[in-house]
Amino acid sequence: MARSLFHNKAFTTAALLFFLYKIFDYTTDALDFVWSVEICTDEEDLGTEQFPLPEKCPTPPPYEPQPPPYENN
Repeated sequence: MARSLFHNKAFTTAALLFFLYKIFDYTTDALDFVWSVEICTDEEDLGTEQFPLPEKCPTPPPYEPQPPPYENN
């Protein structure tokens, strides 16, 4: 008696459709993220300059090497 491969074909089709759905979903999420970041960075009404760090952040103190450890002679 010939064996039916219906179950194998159905499982394979369902798995392929699931993986294609996941790939499509991740791709659309990535494109949506890239698009939203591009739109957010293109707006000029954010009230900040291009590189505001020198004005808003204090300069760090000059580097001072640590003193050598004390030795008991």
